[in-house]
Amino acid sequence: MSDFETYFHTWRDRCRDLDGLDKLFVVGCAKSGTTWLENLLQGHPEVHIRGEGRYFWSLAQNMHQAFAAFNNSLPATGPANPAWWSEDEFACMVRLAIEAELTRSIESSPAKPDLKVVGDKTPMHTLAVDKLHALFPTAKFIHIIRDPRDATISQWFFWAKDHDPRPFEAFVEYSITEVWPMNVASARNAGKPLGDLYTEVRYEDLLANTADEMRRLTGFLGVDTADDAIGACLNNGDFSSRANGRKRGTDGGEGSLYRKGVAGDWANHIPPDLAQRCCAKVGTLMRSLGYNPNQTVAA
Repeated sequence: MSDFETYFHTWRDRCRDLDGLDKLFVVGCAKSGTTWLENLLQGHPEVHIRGEGRYFWSLAQNMHQAFAAFNNSLPATGPANPAWWSEDEFACMVRLAIEAELTRSIESSPAKPDLKVVGDKTPMHTLAVDKLHALFPTAKFIHIIRDPRDATISQWFFWAKDHDPRPFEAFVEYSITEVWPMNVASARNAGKPLGDLYTEVRYEDLLANTADEMRRLTGFLGVDTADDAIGACLNNGDFSSRANGRKRGTDGGEGSLYRKGVAGDWANHIPPDLAQRCCAKVGTLMRSLGYNPNQTVAA
């Protein structure tokens, strides 16, 4: 057997090992706490999750372009041509690609003998919950949601201030009135019909009651909810250890992935009239999630 033949059969067998593991996708509008939630979950002895696979943010789109270009190059197009790739066959190839990445992710990390759940954290998959569900019908989804004002300020200091051409006020309006509702509503609209395969957690609730929320989320995943397991989650998600010893609430500066890790910092940066004007446009969605669009100071 050639070296490639050996590699191919080994690779295929490794991917098949995923069949016995539950699948998880963590989603959330940018800077809503997806990385923190990933770290918390990764601390659990029965969960492996890494980011960001970007399966439907980048991979599937590029694969679809390649398959479409190939189909269009055939002298006789259509399903009657044996060389033609159908949409179902394309979906199978995307699933195989995702499973290959998940397999590599597991193998590149310390072994977890009791592993039950493997997952990916890609924020932009808020827009692809339905597509991921179609490929993995039994997979579970955790959607983390944050006050749009805080998500906006976090994104401003992390990336937008130096890379987005909009001035501050224009960026704030764009982020609160367009980016946040598009991501949050898309994930909710696709996730709610999935019943017990989908759940939500607010950043603010996770911050205030981390242990309780992690016990709820691990229960949702069907893994160990005992104190030792929850303690391992909290230890792996500890802010100070991720922020080089800084305490939560101290500013890590622009570009820091772990800048402050608090709720309500938006009130220190967004003028009240701007915040209210923007939030009025998404007030219904904010209220449905427990946020006050008329708030002018940190709670």
